[in-house]
Amino acid sequence: MAAPTTVYHVLCILFFCVITSAYPTAGVQLNNLSSTSTVREKRQLRHNVKGIYLWNRDLPIKYTFNNSLETKVPFIKDLINYMQERTCLNFEYDPQDFTVVFHNTVDGLCRCMAGMNTPFTLMEINYEGCVPRYGISMLLHEFIHLFGAYHVFNEVRSREFISFTDENKADSNYNEMPELRHLGLPFNLGSQINYALSIDTLRPLQQFASFSDAVPVFSDIRMINTFHKCPDLCDPEDLFRCSTNLGLPNSRNCSTCLCPDGFEGPTCTDRIRSSYNNPPCGDTLYATDISQTLHVAIEPSASYVKYRKNSTEIMYPNICVWHIKAPLGKMVSLKVTGKFSYGGPYYVSNQQHLCQQNKLEIKLRNFDLAGIRFCINEDFENIPTLYSDGNLAVVIALSGWLDLPPLDVTFAAVD
Repeated sequence: MAAPTTVYHVLCILFFCVITSAYPTAGVQLNNLSSTSTVREKRQLRHNVKGIYLWNRDLPIKYTFNNSLETKVPFIKDLINYMQERTCLNFEYDPQDFTVVFHNTVDGLCRCMAGMNTPFTLMEINYEGCVPRYGISMLLHEFIHLFGAYHVFNEVRSREFISFTDENKADSNYNEMPELRHLGLPFNLGSQINYALSIDTLRPLQQFASFSDAVPVFSDIRMINTFHKCPDLCDPEDLFRCSTNLGLPNSRNCSTCLCPDGFEGPTCTDRIRSSYNNPPCGDTLYATDISQTLHVAIEPSASYVKYRKNSTEIMYPNICVWHIKAPLGKMVSLKVTGKFSYGGPYYVSNQQHLCQQNKLEIKLRNFDLAGIRFCINEDFENIPTLYSDGNLAVVIALSGWLDLPPLDVTFAAVD
């Protein structure tokens, strides 16, 4: 009989040795671009599904810029570095021998081919139409495609979570794609490659867990790492340690973890430090039988304010995180009250854009996925008192170029 330690190691390895698949997309060609490489298809041959490839984690993804995009969006390199630090994929600037082209266009907004394409993968960015309105979020949406993912609503199982309008059903973009594999991951309703523009969810409390997030969501980072088998580069012990709270090891430094939003630390159980310090925010609070009130108010992000003054730097929001813990065996009850500066039919139809700029999110369970979001006045009316599944609830407040108005979260420990 195999020793327990050997069995343990084998189970760890099998956990992430999943057969991954690439996500098909249409090819796009630019007549004025060509790469000198003649061996790209051979060197990038990995996880082949119907001629579409995921990137080879052992080789650099070489990229170039076209049509003055580099000067218009200098922070795109910061975004490349941000994503590179959280995956096992490496990027390298090479204008002669490239596999990715970042192209400035005046047509449409932003779009990107999914995964590694031949002769190259094209990401088109309409700077005037994309970045000023959406900030980093639209580019993040396209970067998730670049790493090999297709829209989550194309998954067959999306019909269990998303209610499609008649208009959606008539649009081929929303067709089911049976070849898409979810690799054993939970359905990613909070993905940045989900649309909230014309789709309602069957779970109204998660109405706008969508691509309008201003920073990458953990569930997408996990998806990219799983596609490319990044956790394989770490020891099984690292995988089990980080998975204590649904995280995974960071293959750049296996002693650290990539953790669900709101968490950090060697086991992904610590409260993440807040990015807003004027005044300092975020804390670990302890619920009792007596109701307490958390007062939340955050000013606009300095980087967003700087951007609005014609800066070309990357835009990050202010984020504050609170963990609210009840005694073991009890739940946390939460009721949010306050008033946003907008409400009514117009803002209901455009809620996802407002959620991108300021929101209060409460996670009650499944901390690796999106929680319940408050973005407009109607949310206070439509969302009742909330209850955590266990003895922990997470509150995340975010402000972009809009301030988050004063909100109150009343909480208590209940049976």
